[in-house]
Amino acid sequence: MALAPAADTATALGDTLRFAATVSDGNGTALIGATIHWSSDEPFVAQPIGGGRVVARHPGVATISAEVGDRVARAHVTVRQRVTTVEVNGDSVLVLGEDEHRSAPLRTRDAHRYTVPVRSASWHSLDTSIVTVDTAGMIVARAYGATQLVADVNGVEGRAPVRVVPVPGAFEIVAGDSQRAAAGAVLPRPIAVRLRSRHGQPMPGDTVHFRTAEGGGRADPATAVTDGHGIAHTSWTLGAVAGRQRVFAALEDMDS
Repeated sequence: MALAPAADTATALGDTLRFAATVSDGNGTALIGATIHWSSDEPFVAQPIGGGRVVARHPGVATISAEVGDRVARAHVTVRQRVTTVEVNGDSVLVLGEDEHRSAPLRTRDAHRYTVPVRSASWHSLDTSIVTVDTAGMIVARAYGATQLVADVNGVEGRAPVRVVPVPGAFEIVAGDSQRAAAGAVLPRPIAVRLRSRHGQPMPGDTVHFRTAEGGGRADPATAVTDGHGIAHTSWTLGAVAGRQRVFAALEDMDS
């Protein structure tokens, strides 16, 4: 009795391997219609499902046996997953703030989309002025902009778009500082502040909150959205008591 092939390899979980059993009598004459019992010493790795078919279940090595009466033939199965797909962040956009550090999510799959554990990948960024990435897949956002992150595992490449967005850094006074007016009057010039990111990029579309020190009148409007140059404006009606007065511009989670 013999099995063919004598050894085979599955490269993905769920692969079905096929084995043919040849049963013959003592004279070498093939026996037709013999009932064959199939088994595996490691069914967790490779499981017979009848008719000489064996399904790969888990990485490892198993011995497949075919038995007819007291006759036994054996073949060896190796389950060794091969990476066919590399996904970085599920192929969706990675969004980071300026100077942010983050590990890049990596998933590798075989031909049937089962996860393949891997120890390492080869990483690089298509524009290192925007993001850099080290050998462990740790990304560092360097500057505002967009690029792609690339991971290579055994010659199989995966990519994900990366976008670095500005992070609020500081306000600068554009206009309206050091004015003089009578107590209770509206200042002749509006107050204008520019919001810049940590790297000095003007930040449009952010809501700035204006408030005055106690007794310092009121700002109108009390909130304003920065324009295309990162500038927000308000008018200031001074408080009724003469003296130095102050108005503050603030952003949520950032100092005035």
